[in-house]
Amino acid sequence: MSNESAGFGTRPRGAKRERTKARLIEVAYELFQKRGIQTVSLEEVAASAGLTRGSIYGNFKDKDDLVFHVMTAKMLGTGPVLRGKRSLEEQLELVAGAFAALTPAALAQLRMMAEFQAYALAHKAIRSRAAALARKNVSRAAAELRESVKLSQLPLPPEKFVIVVNALFAGLLYYRALMPDLVDDRLAARALQAILPRKQGRGSRRQQ
Repeated sequence: MSNESAGFGTRPRGAKRERTKARLIEVAYELFQKRGIQTVSLEEVAASAGLTRGSIYGNFKDKDDLVFHVMTAKMLGTGPVLRGKRSLEEQLELVAGAFAALTPAALAQLRMMAEFQAYALAHKAIRSRAAALARKNVSRAAAELRESVKLSQLPLPPEKFVIVVNALFAGLLYYRALMPDLVDDRLAARALQAILPRKQGRGSRRQQ
């Protein structure tokens, strides 16, 4: 029995391919940052990575495919922040805290985030994939919300509430970059509190 068949001294199948793919994603991201997504070609990415043109097409269908993988690999997200069965106010404090912790890194990536979004909106194939990924993330966050708070506390159905919170944070991040003196960490928590129904009417309004 050879060492290879026994599994001694060998790396898992596909390990080299995954390293190559990760290398291309990293190099593409660096080039996109320096020169913009639109101006960078697949050939330039391969050359900068010290790889052949074939390595690009062996890992990515086309430029849209590469851009999508870079976007999903490099763009920041808060991740799950809900904890156990707590009141909506307490859960939103956790969400606001996660946003505050994320803000410095997110501000550094803001230009790239905006460019990725613009590219996706202008390219139908990648827009469809981005939309599918966004729907998946919204569904996961909504499921966490259903497990963590009473639905009667929400001013909107879970999926719509998640979308509103995400849009709120995206807008706050943009304005924080423009006016850091007006948009601080505390504003995120206050903004979340502002979209909640008043206690006296909570649970009495039907969600639409």
